Formats: sequence, C-alpha cells, structure tokens
Amino acid sequence: MTKKVEEILAKTEGVQAYSSIIGFSLLSRVSSTLQRVHVHPAQAVSEREGAALEARGILRNLNRALATQVPEATRFAFSPPAIPGFGNAGGFSMWLQDRAAGRWSFSIRTSRAFLEAARKRPD
Repeated sequence: MTKKVEEILAKTEGVQAYSSIIGFSLLSRVSSTLQRVHVHPAQAVSEREGAALEARGILRNLNRALATQVPEATRFAFSPPAIPGFGNAGGFSMWLQDRAAGRWSFSIRTSRAFLEAARKRPD
C-alpha cells in the first residue's frame, strides 16, 4: 500500500516531494506496523496556477486518488494546522494532578468542577 500511495504522490501535480514514515500514526502518535505517514510539501505558490493547484485542490485530487486507487486502506490527505497541535486532526491534552494525595472522591469532584468551568469559557 505504501508503494501505491508513493506512486500517487509522484504523479500528483503540485506535489513537490514526499517522504514516507512507516510504523507511526501522526494522528494518534502510536507506533504500529499498520500505520503510515506520508509527508508531501506542495510546490511554491508562485509555481502553481489554477484552483486545482491551490492547497484545497491538491488535497481534493489526492483524496480522490487515494479513495479509488487504495481501497484496501483508510487513507486521507489533510493540511497541517496553522497552529501546531490545533486543527482538524489535532487538539490538546491536559493532565490534572492531585499533589495533595487526597481521596479519589475529592479528585473527581475537583476535576469535574474544573471541566465544568472550562466548558463555560468561549476560548
């Protein structure tokens, strides 16, 4: 499957180059032999003309090709987020730590109160 995806990337107009990372999921950050990441920078904007060669057009063409030519796998192309860690495929993680080594019931109440207050904030 990796070879198929690399052939698609090599033929896709607007893709400058590509790299394949086998055994890692960028979305879940899990190492697994079944996971693949293909990184493909686009050509410079000055070298691309027309809607089909805008970022969305390149992604649309890639996703169409991946869906039809690699049906045996779940594959999709997406842009990196404007802010690393935030975007359609990302988010953030947070850990609350009970440094007082109190009772579980206190930690659960405190965590729920924190989440309830966080959900009320628009940011």
